[in-house]
Amino acid sequence: MRPPFDAIVAAALFLAVALAVTGGVRGSGEQIVDTGRYFGYAEAMEAGFLPYRDFDFEYPPGALPLFFAPALVTNREEPYFWAFAALMAAFGAAGVLLTAASLDRLGRSRRARRGILALLAVSPLAL
Repeated sequence: MRPPFDAIVAAALFLAVALAVTGGVRGSGEQIVDTGRYFGYAEAMEAGFLPYRDFDFEYPPGALPLFFAPALVTNREEPYFWAFAALMAAFGAAGVLLTAASLDRLGRSRRARRGILALLAVSPLAL
């Protein structure tokens, strides 16, 4: 089943806003230090080291694919940052689509659904 048009628009807007906010924070000189750590984990795994055994890894095992995936497209830290940001924004956009589907299943009115989706679409601004 194809998502309604308003859900697609909200998900696309979420994606754009999330990446714009990330770029704004990155360009402001504020440090976003977590992605550097994730890049280090990915480099260690590419070198054959195993998390928990060969290096400290403070996240659950399910986080490993998310940290490793951006390293499949780059081996430099700055492009890794943007690949990771895009991946997280895409997951957020998927969350908007899932929320729209949930609202439809709950029988929410079109007006309520659009209001909720609009709020979600711009929610990265709150961060």
